[in-house]
Amino acid sequence: GSARAAQLHGLPAVPFHEPFDEFFEGMPKEERDNMRNAYRTLREGPAGNYQLTYRVQLEDGTSRYLESRARLYRDDQGAPLRMAGTLLDITDQVEREQRLSASEEKFAKAFHSSPDAISITERDTGRYVEVNDGFCRLTGYRAEEAIGLTLYQIGIWADENQRAALLA
Repeated sequence: GSARAAQLHGLPAVPFHEPFDEFFEGMPKEERDNMRNAYRTLREGPAGNYQLTYRVQLEDGTSRYLESRARLYRDDQGAPLRMAGTLLDITDQVEREQRLSASEEKFAKAFHSSPDAISITERDTGRYVEVNDGFCRLTGYRAEEAIGLTLYQIGIWADENQRAALLA
């Protein structure tokens, strides 16, 4: 591995030419096993490319998420000759996705557990995209019946001009 690859794995930033196990020592066992299986599949299989995302545990207790993309080159007899690829630190991207997922989960819990009638509609058409139980109790519609209808079809706004004024 290159000096940068070693550094991303929490090792000294010098080229790494030691055994596989030492390079991936900072990975949780399950992820290390997944990496071994990916390399084995690459080495033994017909495909020459692979992509794998994995987590490395650093000495300070933090984790780093890495994405490895590589191509295996073979000699004329088909034996593995060398492997070349890239290793990207995607920690920021993974953490952003985790925060977004947690935020979406919180929103969904608040939306669905509220006793108040809450709905999400398309701005231009007034078509229901999502409704909660409070909405269903208020209108008498089941969620699967309401979703796809417009608020005019359900009769929430008797006068379209009132809604237009609210949106304006």
